Amino acid sequence: MADLIRTLIVDDEPLVREGLCDVIGFIKDVEIVGECDNGLEAVQAIRRLAPDAVFLDIRMPGLNGFEVIESLKPEERPIIIFVTAYNEFAVGAFKINAADYLLKPFNEDNVRSAITRVRERLLIGQNLQTDRKINQLLRQQPRLQTVSNERHASGQTSEIASRFGLLGFANAIGECHSAAEKQQTASIEQSGKEGESGVGAKAREGGKCHSTVENLSDFERTLSSSPKAIRFALQLDSRFA
Repeated sequence: MADLIRTLIVDDEPLVREGLCDVIGFIKDVEIVGECDNGLEAVQAIRRLAPDAVFLDIRMPGLNGFEVIESLKPEERPIIIFVTAYNEFAVGAFKINAADYLLKPFNEDNVRSAITRVRERLLIGQNLQTDRKINQLLRQQPRLQTVSNERHASGQTSEIASRFGLLGFANAIGECHSAAEKQQTASIEQSGKEGESGVGAKAREGGKCHSTVENLSDFERTLSSSPKAIRFALQLDSRFA
């Protein structure tokens, strides 16, 4: 993930907020976007700031931690890390699918472990969101028919890749096709010049090139209809840019 994890801290104890800020300040990919000391402020801050995660106390003035969550629409709810001095609320935290449950007094390792769970949740969410977008786009276009012509396959892949912003990936596939075809042609021409003795080796080399092109075409056909393949390509695309 390239973006910072935007985090809100909600606790009525100043020392607890300070302790969380101290630890989180040393985690490079986490940003503290705000602090609140009661539940009512927390609801307003979550709606206004839309943080990725909230370190949320349970017993607070105004609204308790569970009431804060209940006040939010499902789409408004961030990832929750409960911070409390009471272990009796653990079952309730589990029911709302909290990422972690930190008992006071917590230490730096506890906080870092909670942030790791937040990263995992965010990555899963991003993958699901990408899959939904890919499925939506795939439904808007007819599935590609099986093709045997490698150049035609590469052209269709470029069109698909353009729709998903996979320009670097499409260019790389096109270059692979072109290089493989040139090498195969050169091998055949060279085998003719070298006579019968060179035919076997060059034919094998040409076969490798043909296999490379066929493998690329198979992947392109998968890319045309598979959300997982497209998501994988999205993750790799920067390497081909």
